[in-house]
Amino acid sequence: MHSDRSIRIFAAGEEKIQEKLQVTDSTAVTKNGQSWSAAQLQAGADVRASYQKVDGQAKALKIDVTSKSSEPAQPSSPQKY
Repeated sequence: MHSDRSIRIFAAGEEKIQEKLQVTDSTAVTKNGQSWSAAQLQAGADVRASYQKVDGQAKALKIDVTSKSSEPAQPSSPQKY
């Protein structure tokens, strides 16, 4: 199955960078070290991406979905004293 698609990434920091990446079947996608498919990527997800410019287009080599720091913490078990 060949499913090329593109995603748009925004870099945080002082210098606002926006890049459109071509995602292909050869793009490695992971979340928390586990293999994922590009179809599982959701808008607004925090990611780290490595890419290479080929003929003027940015081709995604690897995308790592990172956990958002704003996610609520899991409730802890009640403590017995």
